[in-house]
Amino acid sequence: MRFLAELFKIGYGVHIPGEKKHLYDQALTRYLEPTHVYIPLTNHVKHSLRSLVKVGDYVKMGQKIGERADNVYAALHASVSGNVVGIEKCLHRSGNYVDCIVIENDNKYIQTEELTKACCLEATLSSEEIVDKIREGGIVGLGGSGFSTYVKYVSPTDIDTIVLNGVECEPFIATDHNILLNRTELVFEGLKIMIHAAKAKRGVIAIKEHKEHLYDYLTEFAANYDNISVVQVPDAYPMGWEKVLIRQIFKKEYDRLPADVGIVVNNVATAVEVASAVRGDLPLIYRTVTVNGPAVNNPQIFRVRIGTKASELLAITGYKDNVDTVRLIAGGPMMGTVMESDDFIISKGVNAITCLIEETKKGEKPQEHLELPCVRCASCVDNCPAGLQPVNIMIAAKLGEKDTLEQLEARACIECGLCSYVCPSKIPVTQWMREGKKVMNGGK
Repeated sequence: MRFLAELFKIGYGVHIPGEKKHLYDQALTRYLEPTHVYIPLTNHVKHSLRSLVKVGDYVKMGQKIGERADNVYAALHASVSGNVVGIEKCLHRSGNYVDCIVIENDNKYIQTEELTKACCLEATLSSEEIVDKIREGGIVGLGGSGFSTYVKYVSPTDIDTIVLNGVECEPFIATDHNILLNRTELVFEGLKIMIHAAKAKRGVIAIKEHKEHLYDYLTEFAANYDNISVVQVPDAYPMGWEKVLIRQIFKKEYDRLPADVGIVVNNVATAVEVASAVRGDLPLIYRTVTVNGPAVNNPQIFRVRIGTKASELLAITGYKDNVDTVRLIAGGPMMGTVMESDDFIISKGVNAITCLIEETKKGEKPQEHLELPCVRCASCVDNCPAGLQPVNIMIAAKLGEKDTLEQLEARACIECGLCSYVCPSKIPVTQWMREGKKVMNGGK
């Protein structure tokens, strides 16, 4: 059914106010001494990892403490040194409670032997050796996907270009902007390593337009590399989705993966961690996180250890005094997950904490007074970047019509949230898209 939408204009997105310029020149806040860290034994949101340690064990910073060896490999590492004091259920960014390895920080930050070695030169490594370092470092997509990065570089075929996605099109989030300004060398070195690993010809760093200072700065830096350039793309959501990004930059379409058209896409934060893993054997144990939103008293961008609790960062930023109810989101307001409390873990997949003001009237549940009947305006169809028919998928999901959902290709939905955003009736269309997928998966 998607071919019908392709007869018309497939949405490239809409402009959404960023609400983040106040963070562009803000210094990074380093919060690196939590009393405990809670390392989730999960990769992304579905797959469980097995613990390699037990309560009472002493672990060093950078030590591998969990892994998933079957299918797609995944590894977890201790972000501090100290004793393992428990395996506890903690709130994860998926909205679920998952097992976490709890480490009591001894504040000594004793490193593994690998971390104390001198940095190697990636030019001396083969593509296979680079991939192995990315794999063992537990590097995942840090734009929000959370999937293992090494998979994109295993046996690459006819890859022409590596794209670093720095578009960061969701409102309130300035994590990648901060990284591009303050960790520029590692961004470029990580991209250079990715080009080498994929045997690609060139690299491209993509950012939003109207960021002239950042564009000029990165373009000047790129002059040090003979095969890396910087491009600007329209300030539209969801321009950060790799399919829309590739369509915009290269005028190419693909059905399965960007590699089908000779392109690999990674987030700029991922490039930093690739450089750190390959040059210094540093696994993914840190995360840069934006805490922002209309309910936040003092918005900041933090550098934290994986396993830090969100509540510790929110205690620093604080909430505005006149706010009664906060809608707390792990991630951005469009694709993030609404959390039941601030007691969730900063896992690898958390790039932001967004705090919205929940507008309710006395006696009403949040948002129940906002939704109106569908007026069949087709705004959701016109703006869907995947060329789907969200309103029809919603109807089929409500009726539990699995065959119709298959015909409408509901699985192709990326849950960008744009259909809900443009809906004049304030219907949570994206939520129904998710429900449709559950129907197709037998209600799971």
